[in-house]
Amino acid sequence: MNKMKKLLSLLVGVMLVCSFGVCLAEELQPVPIIIDSPPYCPTVGTITIAEGWNLVAMPVLPAEPYTVEKFIKDVETDPSDFVLDIYPRQPSPDIQTGWQIPVVAVYKNGQFERYPKEGVTYNMVPGEAYFVYARYNGPRPLIYPPGLEKVKVDVIGKPLDVPVSLALNRGWNGVSVLKPGTSDLRGLSDELAKQGIKATRIAMWSAKGQEWSQHELPILEKFLRVINPDEGLFLLCEENGLFIPGLPPVPPERLSYTGKIEYAIWYLDNGLTERIAGVDFIMYTQDGKTISLAAANKEIYAKLEAAIGNGLFTVTGIQGIEALVVDAVGPPILPFPPKPPVEERTILQGKIGGVFYIPEAVPPYKYMMVTVNGTHDGLKGINEDVEAQLDEAAQNNTTEYIVEGTKITTTTTTMLPPYTQSWTYLLVDRVGIAVEYHIQ
Repeated sequence: MNKMKKLLSLLVGVMLVCSFGVCLAEELQPVPIIIDSPPYCPTVGTITIAEGWNLVAMPVLPAEPYTVEKFIKDVETDPSDFVLDIYPRQPSPDIQTGWQIPVVAVYKNGQFERYPKEGVTYNMVPGEAYFVYARYNGPRPLIYPPGLEKVKVDVIGKPLDVPVSLALNRGWNGVSVLKPGTSDLRGLSDELAKQGIKATRIAMWSAKGQEWSQHELPILEKFLRVINPDEGLFLLCEENGLFIPGLPPVPPERLSYTGKIEYAIWYLDNGLTERIAGVDFIMYTQDGKTISLAAANKEIYAKLEAAIGNGLFTVTGIQGIEALVVDAVGPPILPFPPKPPVEERTILQGKIGGVFYIPEAVPPYKYMMVTVNGTHDGLKGINEDVEAQLDEAAQNNTTEYIVEGTKITTTTTTMLPPYTQSWTYLLVDRVGIAVEYHIQ
């Protein structure tokens, strides 16, 4: 009987426990959370700059358009400083201290485009290479190795989900590569060969030595030179092509020749000349070939005609039945990569005053310097801070100042003949008192 009571008590306890567990489970039932898309996780890409010329690249896809002007502002507002020696050389208090970027250059169509440009916005994007000239005005050791001083700029963005396709032209191309597998020179060489890109040389820029380091392609031996995400490079190609890391495209069948261009004519027995049917021009190449050329359109015809008697040119196009159908005309391709553009700097010393305007001619600058050499030079500040320094100097026109910058020439429209006026002035980025700096 006692055993029966114990069994019944145990059964009732189990039922109560199970009932409580069911109720507890119902009360603690989790509420599902639905996420439409994964959260955005920003990535920070770093661009490292040293004094002198640097060949850099955009290491991420910027979250917002990243212009050359913003890049310059980010560099020039960086608080980085040098580690001082025990004998520091202090800068003039009249000249702004810190990093300065006078120019950013992009190599396109066989020449450099320099930024910033007034009224032009240029976005920095992955896949391109940028020559950046940097200098530092501030305390530093009296003796220091070149390339030691550096500043880093962080760009917020996201890693690339797809590779950046590179449209390569015959000749030198300033590019950057971010696809895994091409992060070293050997890997990049293998990828180019696999896709049929006829590249013959890679050139890497040394910011420390301010010189090129070139490598012939293909690279067959094991090569451990790593390509950093913020590092640009130059590729020398024999023909146009599309390079997509990881995706082997079929390169277009295009031909290029370099030589001198003449009209395509027959010389008749009676001393007259006659055009050759289906051929516009003849090219005599450097290696002794004679190539028949036909222009793809009127614009190309005008370029080929203008090239006659003006030296060597390179033409590119598709081979037709009678002649090469030319769709691109350019300067001859050099066997070495282009040097960064030389920054032409001008330094003037003298007294600064305002400009007197006349109704029919308004110059694009506000200030005029009468130099110690007797010249009259117009001045304009590169930004509001420099303009304020020039304004202060103009009010104190009994003191000699020294200014430094780049010569600019612009053309404006006037109300009187000849209806145009050209102005040359100095775009100033540094102002100092002449007692501390004297032109030798």
